[in-house]
Amino acid sequence: MAPRASELIFLTKDGRIRRRPLELQALKASGLRVFCLTSGNLSSAEQAEAFSAAVKRITRIALENRGPFFARVTANSDVKLMDIELA
Repeated sequence: MAPRASELIFLTKDGRIRRRPLELQALKASGLRVFCLTSGNLSSAEQAEAFSAAVKRITRIALENRGPFFARVTANSDVKLMDIELA
């Protein structure tokens, strides 16, 4: 049985998602939990390192909060829920 979107965690580096009305509508409808790397100038290896170092924080936030939500992940692996209007 495949997981529902609301059970998944979506990792991205595209922070513009939270400013695009159609993508926000899709996020809301799916219940998806999005974690976005805020530093776009990292190499692939640095991006993987930032997400890997933040995995415990990402897991805690994902378990403690129902989707949909949008959280930022910084290059030094800080994770914080963003206060955005889900259209």
